[in-house]
Amino acid sequence: YEVLVGLHKLSRERDSTVKKYKISKLVIHDKYDDDTFNNDIALLKTKEPIDISGSKGYINTICLPKNKDDPTGYATVIGWGHTRENGKNSDTLKKVLVPLIDRDLCKSAYDDDPYDNIDEVTETMICAGITGKDSCQNDSGGPLIQTDKNGVSTLIGVVSHGAGCGLKFYPGVYTKISMYQNWMSKVMY
Repeated sequence: YEVLVGLHKLSRERDSTVKKYKISKLVIHDKYDDDTFNNDIALLKTKEPIDISGSKGYINTICLPKNKDDPTGYATVIGWGHTRENGKNSDTLKKVLVPLIDRDLCKSAYDDDPYDNIDEVTETMICAGITGKDSCQNDSGGPLIQTDKNGVSTLIGVVSHGAGCGLKFYPGVYTKISMYQNWMSKVMY
């Protein structure tokens, strides 16, 4: 397997901005539960370091959270997933600004989940979205990024699951990165 870095349009993977890196290691969280989506996180390690020089801004690094506090405000979710429920994948990388939702409010929304596929929203999860703005099918694993007033971007979440896409009262659910930083350090070195 390989990772394509700097890709903006799926149909243009041969562009000069795209670099390919072979994967040397895949680590799935050993306590991942595909029924509850607890510990829905994995890491990839490439055989060689990713070179961001000369990428013209297409490739960059991102900060990790400084603490385990629940983030508030807004964040941006990015992906090539469906642009509507049960639709088609997007050829162009999409992004949308979504409000972060209080966990208790999110839990109560999913108590009445019409899809009946979400058993719990835990402290290792973040909820985000609003009617018509959400991650969707095939966005899983994509970033949820919060940018501060100084322009510093932090990876606060990873697309995990949800009920449908952009449904009223049912925000997307994301793996909360700050809860896994110790695990990430331990398994990658």
